[in-house]
Amino acid sequence: MAPGTAWPTTRNGKELTFLVQVALADAEGLAPATTALRGHLAFFVDLEASFSHASDFDRFCVLHVTGEMLDHASSPVPERPSMAARIEHALTVPTAGVVEELGIPVDGDYEAVREALGVGGHRLLGNGDFIHNMPLRSFKEQVKVSPDRPGANPFTGEKIVIRGRNLEGVPATVIDLLRKPATWLPLLQLDTDPAVDMQWGDMGRLWFLVREDDWKKQRFDRVWVRSDYY
Repeated sequence: MAPGTAWPTTRNGKELTFLVQVALADAEGLAPATTALRGHLAFFVDLEASFSHASDFDRFCVLHVTGEMLDHASSPVPERPSMAARIEHALTVPTAGVVEELGIPVDGDYEAVREALGVGGHRLLGNGDFIHNMPLRSFKEQVKVSPDRPGANPFTGEKIVIRGRNLEGVPATVIDLLRKPATWLPLLQLDTDPAVDMQWGDMGRLWFLVREDDWKKQRFDRVWVRSDYY
């Protein structure tokens, strides 16, 4: 890590896993920003998180390092396979669900065009290849509260309690971020990739998302993470 930078952890002290580091200069021109893009972004997650609720707010982190590059050799968690990658420009189009959310009808040829352009892979900015429809105007469903409810173990039939979700300990800034309508951009898409021992659910993908206004201002402390799989 850079001098004076603490390794990101959850609120319970669990160290997050380092995923990737990106030079912001390589993103120049990919999406408009109000200030020059400087430094590096380092992305971390808790690999056991589902990223399905506001209470997961501490299970990911994006560090914006404007000085030295982060040295992840000091990682307190087991190292994952690593490789260097080069950013190349590519044409992307949004998934049909994102287009339909804007009130624009699509026909059966639309997905064929997407497939022809190439779907999946790791991606910085552009359009996310969402497996299921993912709304990019608000994530207010992630601040819903649900009570505990009775259930049964599907294998043994044993009665269990299915835990609900609450907002205890979730900062008000996080709740406001998710409730307020905004245009969200896929900041980083990470695909299942055996070459680096990376898998999200059942051959799924992970997205770090950022509000358009926050991207322009380089507010990378206000990202959100979603995962999806088949």
